[in-house]
Amino acid sequence: MLKLFIVSVALVLSTAAAEADLTFAQWSDGPSDKRAIYTAGVMEAVGVYAESLGFASRWSACLERLRLSYGEIGEGTLAFAKLHPELNKEPAPAVIIAYMNQRCGFTAPSQ
Repeated sequence: MLKLFIVSVALVLSTAAAEADLTFAQWSDGPSDKRAIYTAGVMEAVGVYAESLGFASRWSACLERLRLSYGEIGEGTLAFAKLHPELNKEPAPAVIIAYMNQRCGFTAPSQ
């Protein structure tokens, strides 16, 4: 179920992002307040998908445990991406989700 959630959310958001949203490189070049607003939208979308896939309790528990603001998630995503330069061409939502998946322990950390 966990893999289904991660793959489903990443595919849906990546597909939409590839057509209408920013690449990670574009997002990271923006001002911090705009990154935080964009991050809020991504996080809300993930919450909707988590609810529809029956994963909301794990997602919510992670968010409650981490207690990160949208700005902090954005800054963490920037630091995470520095370790993974191949992510610069990816859609911004996919990179934000990859960061949060790592922070939540939904994926194995690398590097």
